[in-house]
Amino acid sequence: MAKINSLPLVQNLNNANATFVNADSTTLKTVFTAGANDTHLKGILVSSTDTSAVKLQFWLRTGGVDSLIGNVNIRALSGTDGATNAIDALNSVAMPGLPGDAVGKRYIGMKNGDTLKIGPVAAVTSGKTLYVTFLGEDF
Repeated sequence: MAKINSLPLVQNLNNANATFVNADSTTLKTVFTAGANDTHLKGILVSSTDTSAVKLQFWLRTGGVDSLIGNVNIRALSGTDGATNAIDALNSVAMPGLPGDAVGKRYIGMKNGDTLKIGPVAAVTSGKTLYVTFLGEDF
């Protein structure tokens, strides 16, 4: 690839949503796909109606290989009870190896063809839902 001598600017927002319920069990779901000119996944917000804590695993698939990049603990009722905040899954404790942008916010750099898969370590409680929102920027 030729060296880029100009500043790459965001061309498009690449946002997505996913939900997990008891019927999903612990199956990994492909929940986010990088854009044609690469993507910075800048935000992953998680809310839960589950009255029990849930642990989510995050897998980055690049070059046909799945790599575990983090486990995120989702507190009971995060972002849904008015008292417990939603979870920023890209926090430095859950995924300490991620790069940071100019203001220190962690992100996942993804190239064309990369996907993100996530799944709970144990099934979500019956009748409860885990909501995940992805906020990406395509170049």
